[in-house]
Amino acid sequence: MNNDLTNILIDMKNNGEESRDIPGIGTVMFVREGELPFLLFIPEEIDYTERLVVEANNCENKDESIFLRQAASTLHKGYSILSGRAPVLVPLIPAMEVNEPYYQQLSTDMFYEKNPRNIPEEVNEVIERALDIIEKKRAVRLDDKVFMMGYSSSGVFAQRFALFHPERIDTLCVGGASGSMPIPTDSIEYPLGVGGLSLFDRDAYLSIKFRYYVGEHELVNLAHDRKDIVDGEMIDTPKPMHDMTFFPRSVNPYVGLRYRSLIGEDYFERVERLEHIYKELGADIESTVIEGKAHKDLDVDGVHYEGVKNNEDPIIDNAYRDSVKALKAGKKFV
Repeated sequence: MNNDLTNILIDMKNNGEESRDIPGIGTVMFVREGELPFLLFIPEEIDYTERLVVEANNCENKDESIFLRQAASTLHKGYSILSGRAPVLVPLIPAMEVNEPYYQQLSTDMFYEKNPRNIPEEVNEVIERALDIIEKKRAVRLDDKVFMMGYSSSGVFAQRFALFHPERIDTLCVGGASGSMPIPTDSIEYPLGVGGLSLFDRDAYLSIKFRYYVGEHELVNLAHDRKDIVDGEMIDTPKPMHDMTFFPRSVNPYVGLRYRSLIGEDYFERVERLEHIYKELGADIESTVIEGKAHKDLDVDGVHYEGVKNNEDPIIDNAYRDSVKALKAGKKFV
């Protein structure tokens, strides 16, 4: 359905359509009015024992056709992994220039714009709109807490959105960002901690079900523009591309340095330490390392690595099933 969905959305855009019914499948919506546009899939049949699945788009490209194709792929991912039984929402986070806030990872500099946009609040409002639309179209009100997932940048977005609106999330299922789990302490600055955030609901945050996964070969893909602090001097250095603690566009290098000094320099030791910290705080967390897989399909030094794609499907499916377990048991609000 992926290519078909892309073509459907492009056709809807060209025709100015907001909603289209696909017989035997459900309704696809492309809502452009409001501060933040979004895509929404609603199954043909649904009841309150399902949750709204949310994943932000993960594309910096300002080419509208490329942007829409990637968003369609994200919508299809949720539809496919969950066999079309759950509604799927894709907020369309704007792609910015390199010298502008990195909204797709909720970077710190979004707080310091001349005319700041509150993207977390805009996404929260889009979630509420989606729940209202589903209720209007299917005569069922879903639980207010959502299943939020993401991989790579959309995973980073999800883990940081949870700091702003933990009350909105039942389960956070994140891939490819295990080494940068935020710690709910103000001794580390946002986005790797909660220092500097004016409001943070620690109890609501720790009530989230956390499901993290990462490929065993996450570190093979290096980027040469990452920042590290060596002898007090900030330098460009080759570091694992998806270790966000070295990514200055997303995390202040001094915040990354403090985080690593407290949690650990070695990525996978850090992942274990983070899981231990969360468990000590009383959180429901599972962190999985997928053997033999890298962040994505790639070739490094003559060696081919397969990405975690498809191997993540059962992790996401099981996490979703666990998320709706109480709803299936007849407890609509938990």
